[in-house]
Amino acid sequence: MIRMVAVGDISLGDHYFNMGHGTATRIARDGMAAIFHEVRDELLSGDIAFANLETPLLKEGQAAAFCGSVAMAPGLKAAGFNILNIANNHILQHGAAGFHYTVEALKASSISPLGVRGGDEYRCEPVTRRINGRTVVVLGYSQVREVFSPSQSLYAQFEHGAVLSDLRKVSEWADVVIVSLHFGTEGIGLPSVDARSTARWLIEHGADVVLGHHPHVFQPVERYRDGVILYSLGDFVFDLFWRKSYLDSAIARLDFTESAAPAVTLTPVTFGKSSTLRKLSAVERDLFLETLRRRGEQIANVCDEEYAPGVAEMLSRHDRYDALLKSFYFLSALPAGSTRKKLRFLSRKLRSRLTGTP
Repeated sequence: MIRMVAVGDISLGDHYFNMGHGTATRIARDGMAAIFHEVRDELLSGDIAFANLETPLLKEGQAAAFCGSVAMAPGLKAAGFNILNIANNHILQHGAAGFHYTVEALKASSISPLGVRGGDEYRCEPVTRRINGRTVVVLGYSQVREVFSPSQSLYAQFEHGAVLSDLRKVSEWADVVIVSLHFGTEGIGLPSVDARSTARWLIEHGADVVLGHHPHVFQPVERYRDGVILYSLGDFVFDLFWRKSYLDSAIARLDFTESAAPAVTLTPVTFGKSSTLRKLSAVERDLFLETLRRRGEQIANVCDEEYAPGVAEMLSRHDRYDALLKSFYFLSALPAGSTRKKLRFLSRKLRSRLTGTP
């Protein structure tokens, strides 16, 4: 048997709204182990432990909002992680140097960075593991528009022809093919019509499992043909404290046997305002899983014309309320931490909106 443990987005920096009292501040005060203490055994139970690293790791003295430190990489390894996706729309937020520092720090801690742009042969440099006599290959891409460096060639961006070529090549020698994909619509509990189509296309063309991330909300798991799609693993460690759906997620355990699609077991967790992960109580767990079940029924065996209105309604509710919740949280948290840095961020944000620059 092969066991993979997969979780969603990890941000090791202080969010702009939490500068001086967010995740990076907590790590500097209490260390990385305090964040993962209650879930570490779950993470260590896998032959592979995967997450999406949403922020770059910079060198000491370069600290800024929305980034971690290269000194945090050993803490990620100690928590159990051995493959981290870095093909996403925030990895270049602090420039190409930050990307390279991240890759080097992960490798130095025996963590494989996933989603690095390959050479002539592959769009994504495959990450491989030989486990119990079987070869597992993991590929990682981002389908989200790159705004910080539009012409970048450092991480693997999704393009159907290139991805299809990668899948065909690795399928010749791999026993298990897993695709990590940064895609979808932020803030909603269902995959978009396009996301559903893309994930199913990956299964149809050779992927055994699709691991999605980017929406910040945990979305349903779908068994499609002979594969499994986890449309969005949600946020795992991310200080977006203005919405509960951004804090509740799950640790997905995938058990592979030789004769069937992997069995999937979910352990629901939440990330609290103390920047600590904990497992949900029995009541919270049951509600979380029932919500997933109901949403899963909306995905399966429904044509696009019937599926699209439910997604549109969910997105409309998100657009109406998310900005209000963010504004309220920003104002309520303004006196905490570094008020001056928060106001400076707000000024830059307004300026970028007016000028159209990131």
